[in-house]
Amino acid sequence: MDQVHDLDYHLAVAARGVYIEYDSLGREHYTDEWGHGFHWGHDSWRVEFAKELIERGHGSQLLFSQDVCFKTDLRAYGGPGYGHVLKNIVPTLIASDVRQSDIDRILVENPARALAVPG
Repeated sequence: MDQVHDLDYHLAVAARGVYIEYDSLGREHYTDEWGHGFHWGHDSWRVEFAKELIERGHGSQLLFSQDVCFKTDLRAYGGPGYGHVLKNIVPTLIASDVRQSDIDRILVENPARALAVPG
């Protein structure tokens, strides 16, 4: 979802009750390299969208990840590294007045529920 810069679209999808996953956090540096109108998105609007989704009651549907899969995602090669969500996104959410309980839900509770194996 984080490659679609359209809040109304995100809200419409969330209204269906599915998870909304932002899985390219920290991936801003690839925007120009791919060409062909491809857009990785920007963390600044991902945070704004997440805050809006939380405020509209969709916090239990949000999932965050980084999709670290390229060498250039690693800090040693100029990328944000594995700690980007915790070191940069969480403080930005806090600075945007997102409650710690909502952050915990996104980072702990939602993935546990989404990845649970029925048994």
